[in-house]
Amino acid sequence: MFQKVLTPATSAVITPARLAEFGHFDVPEQYVPNSSPQVQTDAFTLLQVFIAAATEQVEICAQFACQPEQIQLALDFFPNTQDPRNFSQYELSDAYVSTTPWWWYGHTATDSIELVRRPVQVPVLTGTAVNVTAVSVSNNVVTVICGNSVGSPATQPIQVGDVVMLNGTAEGNVVQPQLTPSTTPFLNGVPLTVLTASSTQFTATFNNFYTLSGNGAVTPSSYTNNSDTGTARAVSNPLLVTYYDQNGVLCTWSSIFYYVQNDKVTLTVGSWWPLTDCRQDCIQITYWAGSATRPASNGLPANVVDPKLQQAIMYLANHMVQVRDIITVEPTSDIGKTLCLMLSSYRTFRLPR
Repeated sequence: MFQKVLTPATSAVITPARLAEFGHFDVPEQYVPNSSPQVQTDAFTLLQVFIAAATEQVEICAQFACQPEQIQLALDFFPNTQDPRNFSQYELSDAYVSTTPWWWYGHTATDSIELVRRPVQVPVLTGTAVNVTAVSVSNNVVTVICGNSVGSPATQPIQVGDVVMLNGTAEGNVVQPQLTPSTTPFLNGVPLTVLTASSTQFTATFNNFYTLSGNGAVTPSSYTNNSDTGTARAVSNPLLVTYYDQNGVLCTWSSIFYYVQNDKVTLTVGSWWPLTDCRQDCIQITYWAGSATRPASNGLPANVVDPKLQQAIMYLANHMVQVRDIITVEPTSDIGKTLCLMLSSYRTFRLPR
């Protein structure tokens, strides 16, 4: 399991001037005198480096996103399934007397996956829905014919790079994808990343999220419905779950099988986790964390980072500026203890029941 930041915050939480005020030192000159174009001084750049490093460390310790950022979480297996590393136990049972150091099932919850960086932004449909008139699938690319031009002057509600959802399309169900009329259409609810977009159509990546439960063959390899109906709409704060299935094929999991709530991914009623390949990091969950719509509180305007997080960032960044020693034993251990106390309220745990 690991996590990384795919899209960092667009602005710094703390300015160098604010850090200097906190640490009671003079703000260095921002630009080299008489430089044209303006060249930033090394001292000012160094403060920005300390602020960025302190912000990242505070976010890791608190597992909290100060500002909106995109996170990727990788897992070796889904909940309620066995850790593939445990398979070696059966092969080595004679040597280890049926015991290996990593004999565990990993997830304590069976119906949900806890997302580590918080608060998790819930995906929602946004923008103008465009009417779908035809859909085709070929070579892992979906082509959607639609009225993708609205307004005056005309604008395209679906743009390159958007994650879109199809709704109400007439493809077949998840058991027989080319059967009509549909019951649970196989393209509905699947997050699609837009590759190209014009006023009349868009194309999107189509990682095979659907596999037959019998022989494991991926279907459909191609599909066309020239008289399709339905709508397409972009998704804000998209959450994507991709995984390698038991045949090693990269798949995108349809959102009809799960929902995002309370900082976790939870199965919908009657759904189950898909089968995966026995490899490390075979599951990738990409999501957005942090809040861009924080209300005004405690005399602070809206969208201002929590004062406790600001204090922790300034505290650590000031230590980097003034002391520049690593946090080890006395007396620098007090720095780490104080930082942990500042951030202890952010480390939340869900009690099993």
